[in-house]
Amino acid sequence: MEHSADDDERSLIRKVFDMELSLAEKQQLRELILTIGSLADISEDCSDRIEIVILKRRV
Repeated sequence: MEHSADDDERSLIRKVFDMELSLAEKQQLRELILTIGSLADISEDCSDRIEIVILKRRV
């Protein structure tokens, strides 16, 4: 799943740089895409940790 999200992230960034925007706007959108990707990674890590805690409590 994470690999697919990384591919989507790269694809979005490519599309942004193909758009007729100023370089500053392209850079801002690139940073936004990367930040959202980081948040998704952090959310996935938190979900994994919560799952581990739940499994440990069942034992």
